[in-house]
Amino acid sequence: MTVNMMPPPMRMPVAPPPIIPNLPGQAVPTLLNNVSGFMYKLDDSVKLTPEQKSIIDSGKPIESLTQEELRQVYFLIGGGLNERVYSATTINHLESDGAWPTWDSGKTESTFIGDQIHKAMETKGASLNQLHTFGNNLIPVKPETSLNKDHQDMIRCRVEGHSAAVAYMMVKDNMSTKATSIEEVMAVEVANIPTEEKAKDANKANAAANKVITAAKKEAEKYESEIPSFTEYFRKLAKFEEYKTVIRAKGGIIVDDVEYVKGNADKILVRIKAAFAALDRDPNINAVYHTLTPTKTDTTESYSEFVVLWKYKTESGKVVLCKSMFDRIHIDFNKKECVILDIKSHSKPARNFVNTNYFDYGYFRSMAFYREAAIQYLIQKGVPEKEARDQWNHQSVLLPVSTISFETGCYVPYLFISQEDIIMGTTGSYVAPLGTRFNMNKHVQWALNRVNFDKLKDLGLIHENAFEYYIKGWRHILETWEMKANMLPGSYPSK
Repeated sequence: MTVNMMPPPMRMPVAPPPIIPNLPGQAVPTLLNNVSGFMYKLDDSVKLTPEQKSIIDSGKPIESLTQEELRQVYFLIGGGLNERVYSATTINHLESDGAWPTWDSGKTESTFIGDQIHKAMETKGASLNQLHTFGNNLIPVKPETSLNKDHQDMIRCRVEGHSAAVAYMMVKDNMSTKATSIEEVMAVEVANIPTEEKAKDANKANAAANKVITAAKKEAEKYESEIPSFTEYFRKLAKFEEYKTVIRAKGGIIVDDVEYVKGNADKILVRIKAAFAALDRDPNINAVYHTLTPTKTDTTESYSEFVVLWKYKTESGKVVLCKSMFDRIHIDFNKKECVILDIKSHSKPARNFVNTNYFDYGYFRSMAFYREAAIQYLIQKGVPEKEARDQWNHQSVLLPVSTISFETGCYVPYLFISQEDIIMGTTGSYVAPLGTRFNMNKHVQWALNRVNFDKLKDLGLIHENAFEYYIKGWRHILETWEMKANMLPGSYPSK
């Protein structure tokens, strides 16, 4: 039997388009050299990793942190009182939801997948050896029980060799346990005071310890019958935890333990490995990615997960804090070239990337925001602002990969963002009624017919409703949001 199958998407060899310099007159923001105002955004809901806690406890100002330290605390960096810190993700969230994002860590299942794919590309697959999942066959199976958590925790303490009273002290937090200590309870147990003597005991410390011992015996009657079944489970669990400790000590990541991934760890790891394989086997993608090696010379800088803290001055004169983390950035001070490269993992068929993800998630706006961050970094490095904007060649490249179909690109392996889209993502633009199309000149171009709408309307050359909608650039969103905030001092409106 013959099965008719559709041919795979065409993969055409692509040469990068000419690098187009920033258009003169597009620059509005100015860098303020005194980078201050950045503070840690901490509250009771934020769970710090040991690395994050160590960095924060060091007391170092955020602007003086190393790149490794900045990567660790990036999602914790906020502003002072009545100040916000804008990022590309924040800008797009404000546009789509009309409210300031409320996430705590900025980490989700999608960002975990994207981060691991990026690390795999950077290390040519070596980082995948650090990812571990165990599946249901390796993780010890917990006995079926109706016992509550306190009783199960007491059993664990008993299995570790503690008495019922000490287990009670270790688990419970009530008036009885607060009135004594584990040491006093153990001392009374060792003394083995007869019951009749306990009743006569006037020592308050001994009386409090005896009260705990009595309560612990009553609780133990509820769970002692299940100690044997839990003993083997906790023994296996201890060995399992020791094994995981060894893996972590070698730099490994236990995917099952990642808070926003666990429960789906095996499938997540398969998606990461398959997506990397799709990127790695494409020679065009390898060529564009690995030519930007993460090395630094006297005239070039190339980084992965590179953090830039910068400031933007609104038209009203207000100073606004901004932060950006580049997947990959390559700077050649000799040639005056800057290339920003971003891997975009998505859960759509590859052919849908431009017509859905690129527009829906505002990637054109994100890349425009990154462009500004790169310019601000050049200024921080001593490049005159006019030169950084008008004389440098800036290029932005997307490497899309589907974590569902495991295809790369969108008709072509990688996408160069056109200068028109960068302008649209920065200052905004009107989009024609025909919507947007993929330009086969290998640029991502949404609005093929961009014009000065207001001027043509004033001249009577077009009808007021001739264009469908206006795409907002990041400056428009930031300026509007800050204007609303200024109207309501001390607050940021939800809409």
